[in-house]
Amino acid sequence: MTKASRGAVVTFNQTVEDDDGHVPEASKVPISYLHGHGEMFSGLEKALEGAKSGEREEVVIPPAEGYGERDENGVVLLPSSRGGAPCNARPGTVD
Repeated sequence: MTKASRGAVVTFNQTVEDDDGHVPEASKVPISYLHGHGEMFSGLEKALEGAKSGEREEVVIPPAEGYGERDENGVVLLPSSRGGAPCNARPGTVD
């Protein structure tokens, strides 16, 4: 049975769940990457290291090992008049 290790191509489906159980993001197609080469953030690679093909894993990745803590100084609000396709975006949703 194949295990996730350096140099292996790892393919997975992802569901992101927040602390309240909401799912802001879920992959619509499988995600593939070359394990151990920094293509994914360190927390995910560490969590999947040694996982066997076909296994189901539930992992919790702290912000420091993922995308980092939210930084309000990095948030930029753009007026809808800036163009682009109209959408039904609501706070807390990702489409």
